[in-house]
Amino acid sequence: MPTNSGQTKRVKARLSKGKGKSPLGKLVGWTLYSFFCVVVLFGGILFGWLHSSSVLRHIGLINLIHPPKPANLFQKNSLTVLVLGCDVDKSVGGAKITKNGARSDSMLLLKFDFPDNKITGFSIPRDTLLKIPGMPVHKMNAFHEFGGDALAQKAVETLLPGVQIDRTVSINFDGFVNMVNAVGGVPYFVPKNMNWDDNAGDLHIHFKKGMQVLDGLQAEELVRFRHTDSDILRQERQHDFMIAFQSELKSKPQALTSVLDQTAAMLGDGFSDLETVSIGAWAYRVPKNNIELGMLPTVNGSHSTLHVVKQDIPKVLVKYGFLPHDSSSEAVS
Repeated sequence: MPTNSGQTKRVKARLSKGKGKSPLGKLVGWTLYSFFCVVVLFGGILFGWLHSSSVLRHIGLINLIHPPKPANLFQKNSLTVLVLGCDVDKSVGGAKITKNGARSDSMLLLKFDFPDNKITGFSIPRDTLLKIPGMPVHKMNAFHEFGGDALAQKAVETLLPGVQIDRTVSINFDGFVNMVNAVGGVPYFVPKNMNWDDNAGDLHIHFKKGMQVLDGLQAEELVRFRHTDSDILRQERQHDFMIAFQSELKSKPQALTSVLDQTAAMLGDGFSDLETVSIGAWAYRVPKNNIELGMLPTVNGSHSTLHVVKQDIPKVLVKYGFLPHDSSSEAVS
């Protein structure tokens, strides 16, 4: 395992630059879902113990104890959210690429249905090709690099006719690291030896199988490691870690104020503090069987690219609540 002094010198980098394909049926985008779950699924357990935090100072104790209902706060019955996880890499010369100029490694489209207490959505494979008018054909993950959140949102709305996105969120992975550190690390059984060196990104992952207490940077490396794993195996590891994190968080109520502050930082400008608490309190009460996630159907193309199955788009949008049921028979041009 890396030493504590060595951790401060490491620069976190995406391990997603590999060529791996994402055929139909593969579960992708679960890293984003894992991080977002910290906010929307575990957010409701936070306000029961909070007494002071920067979030509390912003929204007030009354709003923390009795958060406004999201339907009232947003003045609508549902919210469509695009969640982006962006590359952290080094440019030529060693400078860190910021999220505004980075590729969106993962894309997850979520629908919050407030009256029906449902959360649905699907991931969009990063290697899916798309042509936006006035631009050459690119993979979906490139649009964020060219135009930030706004162009990434336009790309998804172009790919999915009829979908209107209310908010786009770029996950700040530093917030995830700080959240794990806020609880003093998370005990976790590493299921196998993991070794990966990305010299270009100055990323060096070395885990041995067995029980360990992972700090924030180690936890991020664990959930993002993909060199020898399928997406399904990585999903299972991420799910197990989230359970371990939840257990550790519940056992340390003294850390909850810091964790809430870091969840707000993780979302950046995507949601205000009050909106984060409102959605978190609502989502915490959403039954597990009312949460359904999938992926957009694609087929393999050449050179590690993917093509969306256009005739399946209306059915997918209807299934996950983005279009009404009477739209399932409409063709996509």
